[in-house]
Amino acid sequence: LMKGSINTDVLLREVLNKEYGLLGKGETLCHVAIAEMPGYQKPLFFSDAAVIPYPTTEQFEAIITHTADTWRRLTGNSCPNVALIHCTEKTSPKFPMTLSYGEIKLHAEGMKYGQVAVDGPMDVKTACDAESGALKQMASPVIGNADILVFPDIEAGNTFYKTITLFAQAEIAGMLCGTTAPIVVTSRADSMESKYRSVVMALAK
Repeated sequence: LMKGSINTDVLLREVLNKEYGLLGKGETLCHVAIAEMPGYQKPLFFSDAAVIPYPTTEQFEAIITHTADTWRRLTGNSCPNVALIHCTEKTSPKFPMTLSYGEIKLHAEGMKYGQVAVDGPMDVKTACDAESGALKQMASPVIGNADILVFPDIEAGNTFYKTITLFAQAEIAGMLCGTTAPIVVTSRADSMESKYRSVVMALAK
């Protein structure tokens, strides 16, 4: 199933329909995207830019699980570097999602999401630029070498999606995870190449 010229929420209502929808039993629906950009050395996976407005801890965990599984399947590698994105680098009650990040890191150490390296909160530049991390005296396998970016909410994820396609000439592929059939969700303004890549991504799923 592929989104055309309709709004994403129209498609999601049908996917989530309790009578005939395509959400797997016990699954959490999320959107996973891949970006290829001239300024980054490898494909960058990120979530969620289209489905979950303000993820709970459980939804963050589903996002990480789905995105890491997709990364493993498409790259053939085993241990992704997952960056938990935010404007701050410390957990704080002022930003409730960072408290979820603290729990997630503990669960990652217990292999709840399989073999992954998880760190954060951190900003996108620190996650993808080793020099930025060094200047901040931050060090981990994730810093400067992220494979996956997990955004704190849909606003941040969607803004990142649209910004890199416009200003960084990124080619994007995106699909839904947690469904019983492949579902391609792209922006209506995405290039034909990005839409084609999304179909290939869904077939690989």
